[in-house]
Amino acid sequence: MDILLECARVIPDSAALRRAAKGVDDWPKALNQAGRHGLKPLLHWRLSRHCSDAVPPEVAAQLGEAFHANAGRNLMAASELKKVFGWLEAAGVAAIAFKGPTLTALAYENLALREFHDLDVLIQPRDRTRAVSLLVGHGCRDKGAPGAQDLPGNNEIALKTPSGSEVDLHWAVSPRYFLEFDASWAWERTQRVLVAGVPLPTFGPDDLFASVALNGACNCWASLKWICDVANLIRVAPPAWDRLLENRQTRRAFRLATLLAADLLDAPVPAGVLAAARSDQVVIELARQVSSRLFAPLDGVAGTRSEAAMQLRMTTMVRDKARYVWRRALQPNQTDNDFLSLHPSLRRILWLVRPFRILAKFASSS
Repeated sequence: MDILLECARVIPDSAALRRAAKGVDDWPKALNQAGRHGLKPLLHWRLSRHCSDAVPPEVAAQLGEAFHANAGRNLMAASELKKVFGWLEAAGVAAIAFKGPTLTALAYENLALREFHDLDVLIQPRDRTRAVSLLVGHGCRDKGAPGAQDLPGNNEIALKTPSGSEVDLHWAVSPRYFLEFDASWAWERTQRVLVAGVPLPTFGPDDLFASVALNGACNCWASLKWICDVANLIRVAPPAWDRLLENRQTRRAFRLATLLAADLLDAPVPAGVLAAARSDQVVIELARQVSSRLFAPLDGVAGTRSEAAMQLRMTTMVRDKARYVWRRALQPNQTDNDFLSLHPSLRRILWLVRPFRILAKFASSS
């Protein structure tokens, strides 16, 4: 889908956009793909500014309507995020906003240019029970099954605010079975970004890149939007590359993120960093796999052997691979639809049946 790639590039090329727009022979399919990848707002923004005359009027109208609807939703969500932070700060609960409104405002410099559906908030593990009780006290309700937040493999709880916004309250950035994000230093390196006129705390550049790259890696880079996030972060808030890539545990996942952003969207990755990424044959193969799947028919990679294989290949250290297999096979978690709506004395049954559930699930997947 040339039109989506051209619109997602960090620096748009008017001539290339015009050629891509004129080359679209199936606009409904293009719009469907844009919706799948969360890129309709960016598609509207770029086309309307660089080659509006190359877009059929009915398509332009549809994109414009979607753009304004998304802008309205994002403003409402940003208002709700400010409210949630007000509750937490008033109670002395430290929190960091990531993804959602803060990422959009920082990386895209315009709250209307990215689609998001959840408000992601990181708290310290010791504050989990207090934070959940606090938000429930303000009318939020738990969206999950009873007790699901206590599953040992979980790193978040999904809540819905009284006005209907969804808040994902995290006490760890990544699932416990995947590559670890060390948030211990992140609390001392936060920055504030203006969201609808209010400065909210988010990660500093290094930690923000890491959180976005690990989110994409955990989801096997199934959406071009996540690659676009990385590319725009590199443009506006590049991390300290040497420090970021010195960690062997996450190096391969971060190299994959930079290679995808540079090769697909012309992100300004330093030549040395890009050369190091291209020196890793596994990274090259994973990038090809991601690129070949981006616009292919949806194959439901989540929860399949294919997803597990990709996630394992993104790890470099044997101990991380072993931990992935151990925790993914044995630790009950909400992602894999394990639930705790059982009497506490029976919950250990989940540990016994989970390996068999995972084997059956992977055996039936491709």
